[in-house]
Amino acid sequence: MRNGYAIRPYLPGDEEGCLDLYNYVFPQQMTAYQWRWLNDDNPAGVSIIETAWDKNRLMGFYGLIPMKFYAAGKTIKGALSGIAVTHPDYRYGGVFSSLGKEAYKRAEMSGIEMIYGFPTEHSRHGMKKNLGWDFIQQGQLITGRGLAVSDGGTYTTTQKEELFGQELDFIWNRLAEGALRSSILVARDREYLEWRFQSCPAKGYSIIIAEDRLGPSGYMVVRPLVISGEQYCHIDDVAAADINSFRKMVKYMAEYYGDTVFYQARLSEDSPFYRCAIGMGFRESGIKYYFGSKLMKKKLTAREYQWYFTMADSPEFAI
Repeated sequence: MRNGYAIRPYLPGDEEGCLDLYNYVFPQQMTAYQWRWLNDDNPAGVSIIETAWDKNRLMGFYGLIPMKFYAAGKTIKGALSGIAVTHPDYRYGGVFSSLGKEAYKRAEMSGIEMIYGFPTEHSRHGMKKNLGWDFIQQGQLITGRGLAVSDGGTYTTTQKEELFGQELDFIWNRLAEGALRSSILVARDREYLEWRFQSCPAKGYSIIIAEDRLGPSGYMVVRPLVISGEQYCHIDDVAAADINSFRKMVKYMAEYYGDTVFYQARLSEDSPFYRCAIGMGFRESGIKYYFGSKLMKKKLTAREYQWYFTMADSPEFAI
């Protein structure tokens, strides 16, 4: 018991209460199918979820979603700080921090070495002060319209509705050995991409593939949306062996969807493609977000390697 409430791991049968609480707190509604996809069907493992109870009343819960990370040339076990919910009646009482500490204990026991996520403006201070996150930085979504994209050289580009084939593992091996070798990121292998996009409850994705003389050299997952009556195209995920492959895919996308569409992406400023996107007409949109990480073992500092993340790394874009 903590301050009159009990914390315990998520058990079968808790799903309905967690969904009810989530849908009470957040405007975007989550279905049972989305819950299972996010927490049970992940090829990297079942989510670690802690729950807090005031007798029989669910006060809140906090989940860590396992991820296979690629960091400093090695594959390690990591986790996304996913869904954290506290009932409004119990906020500011330390429930969130207590849940996080218990979840991190179980994560470390299971061999997880790194946690990352996108804290809210409200939660970011507590994650550093109470949960020991190593660093949290602010970023902004970048948006472009009427992009000016020069040709990317002797590259071919195709668009596919059937999302993922064997070329994705070929691309990932090139990235891991080349452009992203010094980055920290979720491993973009075929298994992860099939789960993240092909079986994802959010639909409408298509994929653009770039090729050079060595074979497939990059991919870009895009999704057209209508937001407040305006046409958008989200670049939900992108990875490329070099800048020319990235430029070629953006050029293909811009020509396919046209100049009246707003193109939106989330790239860290350390990304090899961020400055390239700015040069093609993307600008900071004013829509800010926060990104951070926690290392369970202090062998590295979180700033030693460049983080690579996109919209796909945050669960909110799949709900």
